[in-house]
Amino acid sequence: MHRSILELFHRNTTRSHENAEGDCANGHEIDEDDDKDKSGDNYASCFDDELKESSNFDYGTMKRCKGSNCGLKSWIQMDPRLFCFLYDEQQNKCYCKVCVDNSITDTEWTSGRSPPQGGWKKDYLLRHLASREHLQALSVPISAANWEKALFTDALNSETKDDVVHLLRNVLWLIKEQLPISKAKSLHRLIESHGVSLGRRHRSKNYSWQFVAALNEPVEAENLLALKQARVHSLIVDESSDIATEKHLMMYTKYLAKTELQVKFIKLLYLDGKSDAVSLYKSIKKFYVEHQICLQSMAMITTNGSAIMMGSKGGLHVKLKVDIPWLLGQHFVVHSEALAIKDSYNEIALFQEIDGCFKAIYSYISRSTVKHSGLEEIFHVLETSTIKLAKACHFKWINRGRAIQAICKSYQTLIIYFSDMSYNDHDITAESILIKLQQPRILLAIFFLRDLLHHLDNLSIFFQERFLNPVRIPERVQSTINLLECKYLGNNILWESSFLLGIQLLESGALSRLPLARKPHGPILHKTAAKATDEIADSVKTLVRNIVDSLKEKFPDNAIIRAFRILDPDRIPSDPEKLAQYGNSETAALQNHFSDFLSCDGKDLVAEWDQMKYLIASRKGESLDEICIDLAHSDMWRKEYPNFSILSEVCMVMSASTSEPDRGFTSVNLIKNKYRNLLTSDQLDQLLRLCLEKPEDAQDYLDAAYAAWLQAEQWRLLLKEWRRGEESKTESDSTESDLDPLSDSE
Repeated sequence: MHRSILELFHRNTTRSHENAEGDCANGHEIDEDDDKDKSGDNYASCFDDELKESSNFDYGTMKRCKGSNCGLKSWIQMDPRLFCFLYDEQQNKCYCKVCVDNSITDTEWTSGRSPPQGGWKKDYLLRHLASREHLQALSVPISAANWEKALFTDALNSETKDDVVHLLRNVLWLIKEQLPISKAKSLHRLIESHGVSLGRRHRSKNYSWQFVAALNEPVEAENLLALKQARVHSLIVDESSDIATEKHLMMYTKYLAKTELQVKFIKLLYLDGKSDAVSLYKSIKKFYVEHQICLQSMAMITTNGSAIMMGSKGGLHVKLKVDIPWLLGQHFVVHSEALAIKDSYNEIALFQEIDGCFKAIYSYISRSTVKHSGLEEIFHVLETSTIKLAKACHFKWINRGRAIQAICKSYQTLIIYFSDMSYNDHDITAESILIKLQQPRILLAIFFLRDLLHHLDNLSIFFQERFLNPVRIPERVQSTINLLECKYLGNNILWESSFLLGIQLLESGALSRLPLARKPHGPILHKTAAKATDEIADSVKTLVRNIVDSLKEKFPDNAIIRAFRILDPDRIPSDPEKLAQYGNSETAALQNHFSDFLSCDGKDLVAEWDQMKYLIASRKGESLDEICIDLAHSDMWRKEYPNFSILSEVCMVMSASTSEPDRGFTSVNLIKNKYRNLLTSDQLDQLLRLCLEKPEDAQDYLDAAYAAWLQAEQWRLLLKEWRRGEESKTESDSTESDLDPLSDSE
């Protein structure tokens, strides 16, 4: 193969349009310079286009001297296929360095070829590359390897390293700003116009995609190396489709690097249209095998609660447990909370009516700039700050809480605005919204929701912490449940501040306040606050009871996760008698579950706990994270308590947050939009990793990226010519067999 590569590297092959498309790194973005790049079908025409784009190369001068020695020198310098030629200006002769070093017979290219009568043409040089004498010179095995090394040294280092590093820095800036890679050419020209030298080559879109791969390689290698070195890690996965309806699996890992927790994006797996549990299991296992990552070091998988992921019979978690018996499963807690509230909220007619009112208000104002400016004018007249109305999202309850808060702050202004619109413009939609807002039960229910969703929003914000540990979740959920039961499920409802503000607004007569010189239009309900409160009390209790029951159902108690709480110093009792029995049952549960994962089958776990709990008791006031980090990485603790050292690291890497996958899919939608919908999965994976990691353009990182690009460029040139040579050799063999007068039958 070595001989074939070297021979075929110098064959006179032209790049067809199809080959040029194939050599591209599948960069299917809209490029304003594509017409220029496709103006020629061969390699030389592509080179001419790049020369035209260079601001410090006079293409017109080259065109005028194409038949002279000036053109010959330009070809040798710019065309990578012609780097084996050497022009001697004093003797006015051109030599082939391969033939001079290795040729068996003397030819005109070994002694030096003089200029032809009609002047130099590039075809003369290309014909020599395909000649028998040149191929024989390449076949000499002694100096072939040396020539290969020299060839790449001349071809790839013809430009200075600084020029390529500048191009790498430009492409990295485009990626961080989430701009199309096709804009690289324009950026190169802009920077060069300010006096920065960027060299003459490697500016095309194809080279820009090569730079993307080179920039991605050091970042990906660093993340994978850190994952391999971690003793324990958890896997965070979520499945979704992009704008091109291609299914992908987003993979994150959480691990402990020395004394610091890390959550890193590792891969965007393309699912090839299949998203069942078997396909997901095979894709994940294949990724671990290809990158030589220990699958048994996975302690937990965190994902959504669909049957494909967390199904008790055939879900992804169940299939992974066949290979990892101790694997824990965790549902995204934000999804659990949202589902719990959604199921409770949709069962009560009063709050469904309020939802319809919110939709009508938002649609009425947001779809018309005139109506929106009219509302802002009323805010200005009343000398109050402008409130931006938010859309109430059914799934993300933080958005619903913000929408209700905006309605409550601008309630009186909305009454005045819709009164004017219904009276002056005779707008039927505005009149129907006004009638809803003027009902006392609607007003009080909206202000009650502001209080209720304030508590649920705080819980949701807690669930979106990046390093959220499942050990902390049950207590926080239980505290929210206790608060709701105390406030709303007792004998008497303890109304909170926002509801009391709504009563003041109702008693002040703000609902019946109309513009000047206007008669009342439509029925206005005059009810006392007490009657309106009694009217909504049953609906309020029903809603809160449903939410409490749903939270208890969606957040069941997990005995293994609960057992890790014994490592919290604040939980250890001060009484010596209670301390002697503290944590024994939890330690036994951990030993049974992780026996295959621990050293010596976990037989020493109980003995370790009998000694270690007294040391933890002496460190009261410290957090659970501090204790676990010391256990995991302190040499003294790792030697004395090896099993609990591993379990403490398991406790640290457990994850329940969906913040990272949500952030990842948001970036996917920004990168692969309707204008860049033909990006391949590999390109999307590389761009996403660089967008999320945002590596600094430090010199060490750019040097590593340059080395990766340089190595890839060598193999890319070799393999490209070798493949073309294999195709041409197959065609020549078939032609010779057709011309052979003796066939197999004879």
